[in-house]
Amino acid sequence: FSGLTITGIGAHTLQFSSTTPAATVNSASFTVVAGAPTSIASNSVTTQSANAGTAVAAPPSVIVRDAGSNPVSGVTVNFAVT
Repeated sequence: FSGLTITGIGAHTLQFSSTTPAATVNSASFTVVAGAPTSIASNSVTTQSANAGTAVAAPPSVIVRDAGSNPVSGVTVNFAVT
């Protein structure tokens, strides 16, 4: 199946069909999961300030992605004030 591409994480089912003879068959359901983390990027404002002991207006957040640009959950991220 040259050119077959599956994009996005989650549950998928493939459907194959032909016209002569007319036939259709579905694959079993399968799940695509995110791969290992390969990148991290800011997901919130990166230039903000606040008085010591108070919170910044927008909580810091990042998004971690795999090689296919899918979000990867459950990754430990450490923040540091510099």
